[in-house]
Amino acid sequence: MKKVAILTSALIALSGCLDDPFEYPSDGKTDGGVVGGEVSQLYGEGSTGTFQMQATDKADVTADVDGQANSALSNIQVIGDYANKAALNVAVTDNDKASIQLVSSTGVDLAKPNADGAGVLLFDIKVNEFTKLSGSPAVIHPVTVTLNSEGANEASVDITSSVSAFLGAKGYPGANDTQTVKLPLTCFSGNGVDLSKSTQPFSMKVSSNMNVDVSNIRFQAEAGGDKPGINNIVDCDKPEKREVLTDAESLVYSFDGGADAGWAGYTTTNGKKIDGSFDGTDFRGVESTATGTKNSFLTFLIKDDLLKDFSQYLENGALQFDLYVESNSTTPHPTGELMVKMETPSKADERSPLGGGEYRYPTSEFVVAHNLNSDPMGQVRKVSLPLKQFFVRSDGSIDINALKYVQKIAIFPDTVDKEQNYNPKGMTYYATNLKLVMNPTL
Repeated sequence: MKKVAILTSALIALSGCLDDPFEYPSDGKTDGGVVGGEVSQLYGEGSTGTFQMQATDKADVTADVDGQANSALSNIQVIGDYANKAALNVAVTDNDKASIQLVSSTGVDLAKPNADGAGVLLFDIKVNEFTKLSGSPAVIHPVTVTLNSEGANEASVDITSSVSAFLGAKGYPGANDTQTVKLPLTCFSGNGVDLSKSTQPFSMKVSSNMNVDVSNIRFQAEAGGDKPGINNIVDCDKPEKREVLTDAESLVYSFDGGADAGWAGYTTTNGKKIDGSFDGTDFRGVESTATGTKNSFLTFLIKDDLLKDFSQYLENGALQFDLYVESNSTTPHPTGELMVKMETPSKADERSPLGGGEYRYPTSEFVVAHNLNSDPMGQVRKVSLPLKQFFVRSDGSIDINALKYVQKIAIFPDTVDKEQNYNPKGMTYYATNLKLVMNPTL
């Protein structure tokens, strides 16, 4: 796990998670990679040229791509070494629609990579520029991937959150410049596309200004039978399951001594609920009652059925809140670190994108908010944690599933190895005024 000190990007090794309510995937594959399996290369090294790349502009003029500028196209240009199937720079202007697509005049059989229903469409993308929002209230400019087959059968998946998140992570220390979009082929084959008669195995449609480098487009069989949610494989889009937050500020939770506000409620695990007022601010808190190998959590949980998508905040956004630490545990904490994490629903929760499935989507990285051994206690602290710290993984990938389906934000003492014979009993801390800020000044 990655641990990041408040307002820094220092990385520290995280110890074992004792009594952590997050349920990790049982296969242990968490590096963001895609395991072995047969590959059908559509564009990139090893591709045979079966499909022609085309571009379509805002006036619906379509032209073949050869890697050179094309005067017939108005607001899209696709430049690069097309002959050698290298990365192509796709530039869309005029804040209008455009697309690129791979096409064949006759249906091509691409069903084999998805023979077991676990195939994936993958492509690499470097997001240089993207107008993701405009207007007030903010309007999202969608980006979709569409597949077609003979008979005009078509299906699409919205990847706007992924593209927005990739732009957001740009330049962050350790983040990959080029990310990989991974979409289950069942998103398309399950919605009418016949992969054995593919006429358009890839199309990316945009609706605003964008500059991206696209490469290595392929279908791949998943040898390990991976599913959406594992290894950064995005599920078929379920807009009915989530709310994409777009306000300049989104209030997660606040408390005025009599009533709660925001889209989250307050609860505790292995701890007594307590209220307090410090420096004129009302707080909700937890007094740990944990013993043995258990841990305590101060948690802010969504009140409605819509999971929260934080992708539009990743570029500059931060999680901010007021924190008051009253006391350490009876036995002082070995690392002294008070952590924050963001979680997706449990596997049995109907709010899960899977509707209650056999595994759980991932949690965010763990981020340090306070050090009980070095930071003063007994005073109100203004905490501001850049969201990049939560969602850029140690291998440089963006954990898009953790980012799109946030159910709760938890504050808790760093979990330590049970060999250290420690428990957090007696530790008391409070938080309030949690909010997401798109362009923070703190």
